[in-house]
Amino acid sequence: MTVMGHLFPERTAKQHSESLARIRKFPLAPMTEDFYTLVTSYEIPTWLQGYEYGPEDGGKGTIMLNHGYAGRAMQFYALIPLLVARGYRVIGLDMSACGALLELSRIPVHPIALIGHSMGAVTNILFASFCRRSPYLDKLKCIANIGTQDSSVDNVKKINVPLLLIHDTQDKEVAVFNSRNIVAAAKEVVDERRSEGGTDNDFKNFEYRYVETEGLGH
Repeated sequence: MTVMGHLFPERTAKQHSESLARIRKFPLAPMTEDFYTLVTSYEIPTWLQGYEYGPEDGGKGTIMLNHGYAGRAMQFYALIPLLVARGYRVIGLDMSACGALLELSRIPVHPIALIGHSMGAVTNILFASFCRRSPYLDKLKCIANIGTQDSSVDNVKKINVPLLLIHDTQDKEVAVFNSRNIVAAAKEVVDERRSEGGTDNDFKNFEYRYVETEGLGH
């Protein structure tokens, strides 16, 4: 997909969007009505649905929430009020074929933090590694990932912000060894840069922290 994306970007994007459109939708949980209360919705672009909470002026900064495969922004409902209460603007996304997917207006996003679950966590690492010089990441300060697949392990070497990894030992969807593999790669990166005297300014801000939980699942 990466090679095809470079050679035929428009065709690859179309095929990727069509494949995501076949994702099975799950019934929305009872808390849906509360989730959509006091929220600004918008579209980025026609196949993404966003929900905005918190100060209209951006407050302390914008935090982006990226759900996993066949998930929805509503899965972060317990986290959103905690972040808003601390003065942050929070944006959750419903990816293609997930959640509401309504057609509304478009607004720019410059997050200071990315929080991702499962495939959304992989997306965070890929986004930060391939687009670290993007004007949309000019304010990014950290990434927090929950239940990450180790398909993103090589891209850890290409990010320049602190990374928090959280994984449950009893996760049956994505086994805990995935995050442990990423931690091993992150440790290797940090040790290598320390041995070189930290001369690579492109990645001088990278550091990591790993937390394992027990009994929370995926």
